[in-house]
Amino acid sequence: MAKQPENGDDKKSKGLRLKEVRQELSMSADEIRDFAVSRGCKLSETAIANMERGNQNVTHQLAKVLEDNFDIQVNWMLYGHAPKRKSVAWSLASEEGIVAERDPNKLEEKFVGELEPTVQETVKVLEKLDEKEREEVFQFALFRQGKQGR
Repeated sequence: MAKQPENGDDKKSKGLRLKEVRQELSMSADEIRDFAVSRGCKLSETAIANMERGNQNVTHQLAKVLEDNFDIQVNWMLYGHAPKRKSVAWSLASEEGIVAERDPNKLEEKFVGELEPTVQETVKVLEKLDEKEREEVFQFALFRQGKQGR
């Protein structure tokens, strides 16, 4: 994955976040450009490469396409703020390396659909939390798990 400053709103930081997302989705620069163009985004042939290098700003229009289709939050893409993703299922799926499905609805159904009903309900509750709150819940769960294992 591309390494970037956590909260950078300069062209270089935005470009590194775009590259991270593109690699996570297992898409080439051309594929992500074609995908965005097919959804009404106006991008030149070299736009994605220029954005990733920090030579051109990541556009709000592209960030919105990524948010609408891959749950990548606009505020994270453009400013480095907020969690990267709203959906817990998307976050877990990206960690598991199964984001290449490229269809958010199918991915959500596949991933969440395989969970027990009580776990599905937990995922819905976790999705309402911000990233910091989620991290606190996960840390507490790990702490409890460690105590029970003794």
